[in-house]
Amino acid sequence: MIIVSAAVASGQSTTATAPNSTPPPPSTPNPVGDRSPSSAPALGDCLPASKGGKTDAPGKPVAPITIQVSPQAQNVDFGGRPGRKAVVVKLSAATPVPDDVYKRLELVADPILRVGDTTVADNFPEPTFSAFRRSTNRKTISFKICLTPKADLPAGKYVATISLEGPPGVESAPITVTATAKDGKLFLVATAISLLLAVLLLLFRAAADERDRLIAEAEKLPSSNDDEKRHRKEEITKAKKWPDALKTPAEDLAWWVGTAAAVAGAFVAVLGIYAANASWGEAGVVSSGVAVIGAGLAAVGAKTLISKAK
Repeated sequence: MIIVSAAVASGQSTTATAPNSTPPPPSTPNPVGDRSPSSAPALGDCLPASKGGKTDAPGKPVAPITIQVSPQAQNVDFGGRPGRKAVVVKLSAATPVPDDVYKRLELVADPILRVGDTTVADNFPEPTFSAFRRSTNRKTISFKICLTPKADLPAGKYVATISLEGPPGVESAPITVTATAKDGKLFLVATAISLLLAVLLLLFRAAADERDRLIAEAEKLPSSNDDEKRHRKEEITKAKKWPDALKTPAEDLAWWVGTAAAVAGAFVAVLGIYAANASWGEAGVVSSGVAVIGAGLAAVGAKTLISKAK
């Protein structure tokens, strides 16, 4: 058996069978699941998943053939926008692959599982494959594995088992195909909340500084008689009101420029968290969202700002 293994998975398998008719010339692609060599698509095209099983009979054993798989580790990163992606797999043998072996090869795909789950990922359809393409010297066979998750694919890491099977006597090294996806929508919402809170905190700090200044000026007023004392008390009370303090930075262009720079720095901080985690969002809405919001607030010095409220 030639096994191209991606990970441990369970469930019914989908198979795509190489043609059992006379194989095409070495330069012609041999389609998986298509018994008509003349209709073989290019390597870049993946065919619909075949519902057929394995060949009716494994046939007689062949002379031992060892096929190397390159690369043995496959990784597909969908980011925050799941869509169709493909990876190329190359099978290499030390000696030419005989025609009677080549035409009896078939691909088998088990359902894709999300790491940490025990059930099949319903919103991640089983892989499909391109046509086989054999090199001129018949020592290399290439094909593509195509992954097409649905748009609502949850964030996380997904693993699939892909096997290339053939007649007895053929052996191959296993490979691992791992797909990762992020929660792009959650990131946008969490980032928007984080940046909004950052602006409000910066406004609060500027207003707190202005309020402290107004109070300090009111406390410097003379209080030698009752009228001056009453006036001084009224000014201090007025200076302690937040609306007047908030109005000053809100109407200051320089404050807005500085705030824009600080918010840009906060955005870079949260974007770094998102970019560094290939499966960002798999921890859940609360954990992942709070982490981004916290990073954004920390970037503008939230701890120092909040101390102003004391």
